[in-house]
Order: sequence, then C-alpha cells, then structure tokens
Amino acid sequence: MGLLKNLYLYLIVIFRTVSLFGEEVFSLEQKVGQLLMISFEGERGADSIANFLQKCPVGGVIYYNFLNGPLDLWSTKRLSDDIHSYPGIPRFIAVDQEGGRVQRCKRGFTPIPPACFLEKLGQDDLAALAHSIGYELNQAGISMNFAPVVDLTNSLSFVLEGRTISKDPFKVVKIAKTLIEGFKKNGVLGVIKHFPGHGASFSDSHCQIPRITKSFHSLLREDLIPFEFLAPHTEAIMIGHLLVTEFDSEHIVTLSKKWHDYLRIQLKFDGLIISDSLVMQAVLEETKDIAEACLSALRAGTDILLIGGRFLSSKDQTLSLAQISDIHERLCYEARNDPNLFKRVEESFQRIIRAKKKWGIFKHSSLESEVS
Repeated sequence: MGLLKNLYLYLIVIFRTVSLFGEEVFSLEQKVGQLLMISFEGERGADSIANFLQKCPVGGVIYYNFLNGPLDLWSTKRLSDDIHSYPGIPRFIAVDQEGGRVQRCKRGFTPIPPACFLEKLGQDDLAALAHSIGYELNQAGISMNFAPVVDLTNSLSFVLEGRTISKDPFKVVKIAKTLIEGFKKNGVLGVIKHFPGHGASFSDSHCQIPRITKSFHSLLREDLIPFEFLAPHTEAIMIGHLLVTEFDSEHIVTLSKKWHDYLRIQLKFDGLIISDSLVMQAVLEETKDIAEACLSALRAGTDILLIGGRFLSSKDQTLSLAQISDIHERLCYEARNDPNLFKRVEESFQRIIRAKKKWGIFKHSSLESEVS
C-alpha cells in the first residue's frame, strides 16, 4: 500500500510538471537546483561559475559588493548578461538594495537614503525614488531586490539601526507599498523582510539566535501588521532567523512549520517564501551544518534557500562552489528517498517557475516558448 501511495505521488508530480511545460519534464536535480540561491566571487562570469552552473542548475544568484567588485551599473549589467547567457532554467538575480549602509550597488546608481529617513520624504519624492531604484536595478539585469525592510524601529536596539522605516506599523505599510510598486513597475520583484519582524529583538542573527519574548498578542498588534497588510501586495517574503518563544519555542522561524503555516493559512500568502542566509550563526546554532539547515527549512515550507554571503566566524570565508554542489547532491539524495520531501521540492519548484514566468525571467532563455 505504501509503495502504491508513493508511486501515486510521483505520477501527480510528473503530471503537474508536464502541465507547466508542455512536453518538457525536468529532473529532480534541476528542480532542487531551482530552490538554491547562491553567491560567488568574481566581477565577470568566469569559467568556474559557468562550469558550475552546467552541473548544479541553481535557481538564483545574489550579488555582494564584497564578493563581486564595486558593482557599478555597467559592470553589474555585464555580469548579469554573463549569468543570463548560461544554459538551463534562467535564474533570479538578487541584491540587497535597501539604502544607507546596505546598498550593494553604488557606482552609477542613485544614492538611497537610510530607511529611517524615508518618512520625511513626500509621497511624490518617495515614488520617484522607488522608480529610480527599480529602473536602475532592471538596467543592471537584476530581477529581485531584498527590500524593503518592514521590521519595526526599536530605539533601544542597534541590530537594524538605520535600516527600519518607523516604529509605526501603518507608516511602514504605506512607505513599503510605494517602494514595492515602484520596483514592480520596472520589472523588479521587491521582497519584504524579515518576517515576523526583528523589531522586538536585541540580538543580531548573524551572531546568535535573537529570542523574542514579546506576547503573540503584542506581535499581532504591532510587528505582524506590515506583513499582514503587505502580503496581498508582494509576491515574496523573506523570513528571519529569530525565536518567538510564545509561538514556537522549539524552532527559529526559518525552520518552523508553524510559522510557515501561519504565512500560508492565516495571511493567505501564496508567493515565494525566501530564507535569510542559511550561513548565519543563528541557523547553525539549531542545525549541525548548512545542508541540514537547507533540509529543515525546506521541510518547514521555505521555497528559496539562500546560501550566500560570508560566515561570521571567518569574515573571508564563503561557501565554495564545491560545497554548494555537495549541498545540492545531499538535497537530491534526501528528496529521492523521502516522498514527503520530494513533494515539498515539487511545490516550491512550481511556485518558483510561476514567479519566473510572471516576472519575465524566461525572456533570457530558449525555454520561454515552453512556458508561454
């Protein structure tokens, strides 16, 4: 009976994939690859990344100015053109272009004020700024911006100093909505972060697990409001590595099925759920390694597993392409031997493909005709 059930699950998965792509059926390796977003070193597409993408078909890359050079407008465009030229399912290209101290692309790009100054702008000026950010990212070949930050301002905490808009959740909603719309009009997917909000935390998740002891009722009236009101207006939410003791005392949000279910069921969010970087210390405190973190996040309900950036323990260390390939192989192995995980891979794969289709990512690929 168990064998028949597993066979049924596999047939359903294949049928759904064929319905998305006509006759095209993608391998498990390709599907798992779509769930990974990686970083790499280099200002242009070197042979190493080109060869890597042939073997490990990741679904996205993220640029960092400390890994990919100064990221001026035209060198970034050349890098993006290289990434888009590689065969396979086309990739999301993402960046943190928040403003202030977190603006990865600077040379040739409009200087963006810190988020804490945005409420001083008039609506017209804010809309113009959002348009400029979206337009320039689009010109640089970037399709996803990990912004705006919608965590609430906490004057007693320095964790997100300058990166938050306001302590008033409704001001955050109004400003964030304008930013998202400005990005969207220019073909850039804005990702609100960090669900369910770092506003009540006093620890940096790069270093350790932030523990939030605030009552869930208070979170509902404050920190969760931006996510509740913005969920219908965005198609991607980044979840944070924090522990909300009253809601799920066992798992950080990234690895918590309860929190993923809250997003899907309570907030009725059907867009992409993206992890904050899984190389951060807060995640590794709960899991033994990055591959295990990826598996736990995937099982909980995450769609895109971000494994970019540097380890805090070694400011010069990033995941090598070989290590990323090992993680990909581990995920494939586990999915091949676990029907429930296999089903989760398929769910996220289809959600990612739908988003790529909607946001015009397939214009960079010969596969465009397969999804039209």
